Amino acid sequence: MRLHTLFAGLGVATALLLAAPATAAPGIAGPTAADLAEARAAASLGDAPTRLARFFVQLDEHAAGRSVALTGDGADRAAAAKSPSLTGAAEAVYSLNPAFVAGDRSAPVALFAYATVEARSADGQRASVWIAQPGGSTWEAVNISSTVDEVAYPRQAGADLVFTEPQVNAWYKVHDGRVVPLNDTARAIVGAGVGLAGYQDVVHGRYGDKLPGSDYANQGKLGGFGVAAPETTDNSAAWAGLGVLTASGVVGAVLIVSRRRRETA
Repeated sequence: MRLHTLFAGLGVATALLLAAPATAAPGIAGPTAADLAEARAAASLGDAPTRLARFFVQLDEHAAGRSVALTGDGADRAAAAKSPSLTGAAEAVYSLNPAFVAGDRSAPVALFAYATVEARSADGQRASVWIAQPGGSTWEAVNISSTVDEVAYPRQAGADLVFTEPQVNAWYKVHDGRVVPLNDTARAIVGAGVGLAGYQDVVHGRYGDKLPGSDYANQGKLGGFGVAAPETTDNSAAWAGLGVLTASGVVGAVLIVSRRRRETA
């Protein structure tokens, strides 16, 4: 089970596309190496390290099945003992493009959504910190996930575009014009791989009636391109008020699979 936490007070509603060409996705706008270095640095600023340490404590509490979170001095000591650090470079995460889903044959399959970097606690826990530009310019840490998929799969990009279909946590790469699966969820959808046109037909069938502005999205239903209720150990109320995270139309960068059970502390 994946656990997420949203950084309180950021009110993330948009993650703007960067003007510079992507380093890992030729032809698709995205961050340069310098942008990603700046994003990584932002993951250590302000209260981000404290939030990360508390998140690792929450993982312990969840694993132990505790229904009441640590508070006061006990929580502070537990967080200090986690002594979290970032490891490796920040990666760019690309997410399924709604224009592609809508059937635009000229649209790229995915667009840049956010940057992410791996974090580790002193006792070996791992997580990924998501970094976006909610104000349009300054990078800020906006989310923590208990998995490192968001880092691990983009690292496999090489000269290919790696992207996620976040509604079902599927990961793919585009190689020689084919959408190739990188995890079991993606493999169940496209088998050993499918052409871009074939994949577009698949996602249009899945989400074509769930795009922004559709009756489905306006009704606030889970899944598709609406904002699904996440599993979270922190700030669950903050998620409820979020609009769809967009990147010049990218929807779903922080969508959580609707089939997963919601968890609250």
